Amino acid sequence: MVTWCRIRSTSSVLPAVGEREGLAAARGHGRGDHGHGARSVGRAVGGDRQRRELVRGDINAALALEYFPGEEFTNAIRRGIHHGDGVHLHNQLGAPARFLSNLHIRTTIPCGVDFGKDCEYFTKVVERLRAHSRVGQWDVDEVSFLRDLWRIRPSMWHDSQVWLHGDATPGNFLFGTGSQVVAIDLESMRHGDLAFDLGNVVAEIQHAFMSATGHRSPAEPFISHFFREYCSDLPDPGSTFKAITARTPFYMALNLLRIVDNAYITEEYGRRLVQQAKTLLRVR
Repeated sequence: MVTWCRIRSTSSVLPAVGEREGLAAARGHGRGDHGHGARSVGRAVGGDRQRRELVRGDINAALALEYFPGEEFTNAIRRGIHHGDGVHLHNQLGAPARFLSNLHIRTTIPCGVDFGKDCEYFTKVVERLRAHSRVGQWDVDEVSFLRDLWRIRPSMWHDSQVWLHGDATPGNFLFGTGSQVVAIDLESMRHGDLAFDLGNVVAEIQHAFMSATGHRSPAEPFISHFFREYCSDLPDPGSTFKAITARTPFYMALNLLRIVDNAYITEEYGRRLVQQAKTLLRVR
């Protein structure tokens, strides 16, 4: 069951109204069009239940919505890694995979992907890492060279654009009963390559396992299962799986580099993430 979502801004949650007290609050700051569009896309996804508006006010364009008491995707990953409950994580992966599959399939537009925009974003992420002394100039030169090799791949430009969640990280999905899933924080929604969303999800899974175990290999079965669940309802799952997994390494690398800039990432672990990003960018 795919359920439509509540909207919230992570950068501007009102402290006086906490999620765990029963409300989520979002400030518009020019994002009102995204809210309207997000609800429209939610209906397109076929959600059976939309979060009920509780309060709409003019103070900071605040919007309070019905609280959803679900388990965060992040917690399912934590249970799989730290509590040995891999079965729970495996079972839960299907819900966000099918949510994104429904979102992407039902919002496809007959327009080719502008991969150049994703390359520009990649460049900004790397420049920010350099400015914060997270990478050296050699790293910048190497990943920029690898980015340009991806830029000339025809497959990165040929797929149709879809509506993206835009910030499809585990903290932005909540699990309800059965196969119910709720997506939140939709202010980053935009058109683009569906592999962008998928790369975000699987990079976060890989990062979680690398951080906790020191190895990326324990994440691989879960990542593969996520991809297969995403493709399961499509007309040709095998071909789709092959096409998606050929493009996703670029977006995984992009998201790993973005993660490096977080304050909680140590210098040593940051170097490991950068190295893993390079490994992904070298995939042919």
